[in-house]
Amino acid sequence: MPLSFRLLKRLDLHLLISIGLLVFFGLFILYSATFDQFADETSPLLFLIKQLIAFFLGTLFMFGATYMDYHFLEQYAEVFYFLLLSLLLIVINIGQASTGVQRWLYFGSFNIQPSEIAKLGVIIILAKFFANHKGSLNSFVEIFPALIIIGIPFLLIFKQPDLGTALMFIIIFLGMGYWAGINSLLLFLIISPFFSILIFNGISFHPWLFWGIYLLSILFILHYYKINLIDTGIFFGLNIMSGITFPLLWNSLQYYQQQRLLSFINPAIDPMALGTRYHTAKSVIAIGSGGIVGQGFLRGPLTHLHYIPEHHTDFIFTVIGEEFGLIGTLFIIFLLGYIIFRGLRIAVNAQDEFGSLLAIGIVSLLLF
Repeated sequence: MPLSFRLLKRLDLHLLISIGLLVFFGLFILYSATFDQFADETSPLLFLIKQLIAFFLGTLFMFGATYMDYHFLEQYAEVFYFLLLSLLLIVINIGQASTGVQRWLYFGSFNIQPSEIAKLGVIIILAKFFANHKGSLNSFVEIFPALIIIGIPFLLIFKQPDLGTALMFIIIFLGMGYWAGINSLLLFLIISPFFSILIFNGISFHPWLFWGIYLLSILFILHYYKINLIDTGIFFGLNIMSGITFPLLWNSLQYYQQQRLLSFINPAIDPMALGTRYHTAKSVIAIGSGGIVGQGFLRGPLTHLHYIPEHHTDFIFTVIGEEFGLIGTLFIIFLLGYIIFRGLRIAVNAQDEFGSLLAIGIVSLLLF
């Protein structure tokens, strides 16, 4: 059979077409967001050219991966993981800061964000861990290594600060853990310290009272479901420690880092849309101005008058909403939803547990 036919047989054409449409539409949006932004630059198409190069390299990688035995990833999972941790440490120490955050490594006109690559590294090593411990993930002690796996990059990325990316590791763990057979109650108890933090540090009216009620509720759940004594002590202790010690971690952050995290948790805190919440507030206005069909390609006034300075990166969805309206945004959401559906189908039909968990890890990443 010719090489091209063997390649097509290996590919999920439905998934490939969906991704292709998403990339094609994304390139149009990126052009609209940046074509008039760099009038003084050598090329006003700078960002589009970079994205096309990345698309070309990604396509080569995809076709190469099609012929690669994915168990190669399982064999070298620990190597990938420690390399990515090294990159995260390098970013903290020598990474270039931009707009108050330190997330990138620059190589000439190109840059990489190690926290994005770290997601894939964590998915690979978690897939290996869960696949090797299938059926024996019934207690905190048995799951603890997986928590260490996500905990280290979580803390390194939280320090940048990048709470959104850090939280993705928890989402990945929950999705893959549930697929691997971890009990839903156990998953809730594992993330319960985060609720303890929110209640004790986020409620201004009698926080001790509400925190005490929450701790009693956790204790009741542990007793009612007959959780073993060791796990009971661990989970209850973690809820107490997390609530009390979080202020120490919070105070170790710089003021601008605290403001960025607060704006992520509650963008509506600042009704005047000043400081760190400016982008979120303006993006909501821009998306709303698009209406049903949008302002038209290259015609988004808020976008092209630079009311949203980062509209070509994290707030690119703003351009879609403003120029293509509700129809455009629903189209993008539909494509993403269909890609997730195909990912779930791959996970169900995978030949082994490792492959299935790899697919679920990527699906969990896309869902968040």
